Amino acid sequence: MTDTGGTPTDPARPSSQPAAGQPRVEKPRAGQPRARKETVLRLGRIAGVPVEIDGGFLLVAILLAAPYWLAGRPAIMALGAGFVVLLGLSVLVHELAHSKVARLFDIPSQAIRLNAFGGVAHLKWMPKTPWKAVAILLAGPLSNLVLYGLFEAALGLTTRETPPLLRGLLDIGSWINVSLGLFNLLPAFPLDGGRSAYVLLAPVIGKKAAGLTIALCGLALVAALVAFSFSYGLWLLVIALILAQPNLAVFKQARQAAT
Repeated sequence: MTDTGGTPTDPARPSSQPAAGQPRVEKPRAGQPRARKETVLRLGRIAGVPVEIDGGFLLVAILLAAPYWLAGRPAIMALGAGFVVLLGLSVLVHELAHSKVARLFDIPSQAIRLNAFGGVAHLKWMPKTPWKAVAILLAGPLSNLVLYGLFEAALGLTTRETPPLLRGLLDIGSWINVSLGLFNLLPAFPLDGGRSAYVLLAPVIGKKAAGLTIALCGLALVAALVAFSFSYGLWLLVIALILAQPNLAVFKQARQAAT
């Protein structure tokens, strides 16, 4: 995903995000407690972009890898460790793709952060030209689909002599990237597919109608994830809860603007 500090219904708003290493300081109002300090691990710069990991990403990655580690067998536990590494690398490639395409349009990336929802590339601003904005937004999921193709090609080259651990890691990498790629193309906020659909629809049907349309699609997706979570795992319920908030917010905003 990308972030410019604006709301989903105002994607071209300039960023209010601070430059890496220069956190924004907000003075608390009288009677309000100070904000809790975030736990962030700074990895340095990759391709000129500062990269950070917060505690939420590590927690989600560990929870997703827990079934491998609970198996208790060294080979399966190694797959769990590989899952965490491959997930981090796949999300990082996704966010770097956003940043590099933005750089083609002379838009600097202030930082990349891997978080509980995957990751976000903090761009200084988003272009007002729709095709440029869509190119930046879709670069992330398309990069994952390219990685999926590469993992599948590598799997096709394996033989009976290929170590099971290597084949297992290739299979995990393939699954991670096809999931990230296709999921981020869905029309829901704050996914890349939802923001792209908004950018394309807003000039045609208006900002409020476009926001309402995408928010309704997002809420339908939330309902589907909740239903599927009973059969395919509670992790889908976690994703549904994360998606529910921004889509409800945009829905309420659009409804209030229409009245």
